[in-house]
Amino acid sequence: MFRFRLKSVLHLREHKEKACRDEVARCIQLLNSAQKREKVIFQQILELLQTQKKMQEGTITVSALLLTADYLHYQKKQHILQKQLVRNKMNELQEARARLFEAMKQKKIMTKLEDKQLNEYNYAQARIEQAILDDLANRTLKR
Repeated sequence: MFRFRLKSVLHLREHKEKACRDEVARCIQLLNSAQKREKVIFQQILELLQTQKKMQEGTITVSALLLTADYLHYQKKQHILQKQLVRNKMNELQEARARLFEAMKQKKIMTKLEDKQLNEYNYAQARIEQAILDDLANRTLKR
């Protein structure tokens, strides 16, 4: 009966690969969320610019104009920060994908080792069986 001696290591590698897959999925979700937030902020900036343009067409108050300009400045800062966050999330995703690739590679190595050992075991068993059959054939011929 074949028993792979490194089965626990293989299970550990499989578990690590699953954890890496989960991490990649989490990173993708966070990246998508950050990108959506960036788009929302950008849309708000565009709306503020439109509002500011409309305010300038009619009679305007200085306080309203200053308030809109301040809020526009704040939104632009938020947009820059969100862009940086998106870049960071992309970097995290790339790192997570690299870890996943390495985990997959390590698992594949263990799987190939298991297959190799199984083939060696099957070959050894076939040789033993053939030796027994040859011995039986020799005994039968000698009688």
